[in-house]
Amino acid sequence: MARFAAPLFGLVLAVVAAVALVHAAPAGAGQTRTWDGGGGDNNWTTAANWVGDVAPVAGAGDDLVFTGSTRLTPNDDFPALSSFASVTVSAAGFTLGGNSVSLTSGAVVDTTGATVVSQIVAGAGSITMNQAGTLTLTGANTFTGGLTIKAGTVTGTTSASAFGAASGAITLGDSSGSADATLTGGFAGTHANPITVASGSSGVLRITSTAASIFSGAVTLHNDLTLAPAATNLTLSGGMTGTGNLTVGTTGAGTTTLSAASVNMTGTITNNGTGAGTTTISGGVGSNVTAITLNSTTSALTVSTNALSVNSGGTTLTN
Repeated sequence: MARFAAPLFGLVLAVVAAVALVHAAPAGAGQTRTWDGGGGDNNWTTAANWVGDVAPVAGAGDDLVFTGSTRLTPNDDFPALSSFASVTVSAAGFTLGGNSVSLTSGAVVDTTGATVVSQIVAGAGSITMNQAGTLTLTGANTFTGGLTIKAGTVTGTTSASAFGAASGAITLGDSSGSADATLTGGFAGTHANPITVASGSSGVLRITSTAASIFSGAVTLHNDLTLAPAATNLTLSGGMTGTGNLTVGTTGAGTTTLSAASVNMTGTITNNGTGAGTTTISGGVGSNVTAITLNSTTSALTVSTNALSVNSGGTTLTN
């Protein structure tokens, strides 16, 4: 009988190993790693900075969650363009910096406080702003999944690609609820992303500028849109279609210009600015626009175009 002991023992080990493999996480399945800032530095690779003292693994599909109030400037010291599934920021005051990161699913900001992302965000993922906080993007980002602003304010500074690759659409507004949502250009240059104003929200959906920004992508309305520059100029040059009313409401000396392509959504145009900044429409007004109204005593409205197409029911001009 003794000569069967070793093979039998080996058989038992093989069965145990097989069972362990069956119950193990599938290859490539990521884990959720939550930041607690317990380490001696701000680095992502420091295990003590994560719950359980286990650092994320690049390329393993891990989801990274930044929460709490300790070490609010996490530094991505993984090699440039290391890949993770997602990043979620769920507490105020974080500034994410360091090397570029590639996200397959994207990033979600779910806090009413201020968040800054200064590292370059790449990959096929998107960025979503969920709460009435502020998100500032300062990197020359290349992520292709688009930007969605369901609530709060997202500002792009420093780079023309702060809002991601030019092919990635910016969606302004949620599909329900009453949250206000604002897209702010903080770069004195051109952002080429197409912009979609989502249907469903009853909040104020606005585009503004703090640095003479130009948005050259086509704008498609499924809801009303407000353009609201303050001290600096704002230009939209990609044209406007869809269904919704456009309100221009400058609050300071910043001008608003709609140039290069026609404004031709099914709806109205109203200038009701309280500041001195003027509004100029030079790219044409299409026949779907039913009325153009100046409702301001301080902000002049100029329609300087040869392409003013009259709506089939008549286009009303009101001063």
